[in-house]
Amino acid sequence: MEICDLLKQTRIDLGLTQQGMVGEVMSVARYSRIESGEQRIKAEDLLELLESHNYDLGYFFTKMIYSRREEKEADWINIEFRVKSAFYDWNWEKMSFLKEQAANLTGKPALRIGSDLVAYLLDPDLKDHEQLKNEVSDYFFSLDNWMDDTEAIVVFAAAIQLMKFDIAYFWLSELLDKYQQIDNFSRDQQEAVGKACVSFCQRCRKEGIAKAAKEAIEVLGQLSPCPEFVAYRLLGKYYAGLFSRQDEEAERIKGILRESGLERFVDHFLL
Repeated sequence: MEICDLLKQTRIDLGLTQQGMVGEVMSVARYSRIESGEQRIKAEDLLELLESHNYDLGYFFTKMIYSRREEKEADWINIEFRVKSAFYDWNWEKMSFLKEQAANLTGKPALRIGSDLVAYLLDPDLKDHEQLKNEVSDYFFSLDNWMDDTEAIVVFAAAIQLMKFDIAYFWLSELLDKYQQIDNFSRDQQEAVGKACVSFCQRCRKEGIAKAAKEAIEVLGQLSPCPEFVAYRLLGKYYAGLFSRQDEEAERIKGILRESGLERFVDHFLL
């Protein structure tokens, strides 16, 4: 995939017209020539364009690298990103389509099962959840040590909503014991563990067992103070306020998350 093709796909993913994409970075006419492959884009213009939409530069260039190595890898990264987007936008129609796409990717069981789990979270009335439980069990049994695999931890985070509570509690405790002093670990590891903690807090809320969430909340507060972890840290504060009956504080944090563009996620997930 060439930069012109990736730029066009990025613009479509962002839901922007060419005018909306360029803003004041360059003229629409020039951008149109770049997107059609008639003209190359300067590196500084590309960076300014992506940064103007707060688009993850690392993600953009990772997609470019993988697309040059192997098209299937680019598909994997793209679908993974779209699955995450569909979840936070609480969009079942989009997720249903992505679930079918993920099922066609070979060699990526974590993405396929993860997509199935996200689909389950968006529509827990799905009739095949028993089959999904079996698929999740088979997946974890196939791994030597799933706690060393960030993809597996992300799958576990989603599976927490499907597991028996006692089992989820046991495995989360084991995971957090392994990842003590969480801010010493890599970004991917911190994000994966953070997802597991948030998911477990939500499960504790559903079960009415606030005490069990204490360690997960503490870990969310210990994530590195980086912009990409702000939502996780805020969710930790939300559950801390909720479980300690500081309702005003919990509502204040929900308001912040809504204003950050996560209103559909907040309205469905943080009931």
